[in-house]
Amino acid sequence: MESKKIFEEIKKSMGDFPPFCPEYRNQENTNCYAHALGLHYPDETQRCYSPGKITALFNESDIFDDDELENVLHILGKNILSGSKYAFTPFEIKCLATCVKRDCALLGLHAVECDFFKSSSSHSYKILLYTNPVSSGWHFIRESITWEGEKIWTHKPGWYKPIQELDLSKGHMSFKFDNVTLNFRKCFEIFF
Repeated sequence: MESKKIFEEIKKSMGDFPPFCPEYRNQENTNCYAHALGLHYPDETQRCYSPGKITALFNESDIFDDDELENVLHILGKNILSGSKYAFTPFEIKCLATCVKRDCALLGLHAVECDFFKSSSSHSYKILLYTNPVSSGWHFIRESITWEGEKIWTHKPGWYKPIQELDLSKGHMSFKFDNVTLNFRKCFEIFF
């Protein structure tokens, strides 16, 4: 299937808004980034759901015409695959944030960096970007809404595990994943 068609399938798979939890149409072959953006298209090749890849599919290119951003993503991808320890630079985090904003814009969402403690509106929700100091990867969690209207934090741990609730209710941004404390990097408010 060509890239543009995959992008259209991804866009069609977007969940209902507001992002309700815990019931989702598909949990298999999606990851934390897909969950954060409400995407349910199964990515069996695991190549669609990382920041910037949705934009690349839409553009039918590698990533962007932006060589600097493309180089950063290439380096980050190599480090993630190697599994070595890696400390993300502020510039690399800025590049990831740019990718999140571009992906959201193409999906009809609007991502704005915001403060963790800011309340989301009735037409928005928040997602948080973390980095893993051990495996050099990134991880996203999102604010979801139960059928009773309660806001909770959820994440998708990997490609095959089910979505889980997290306790960030006391305003603690620290988050432990696979026995590693992840580093909080950015908070985005996603307007739908």
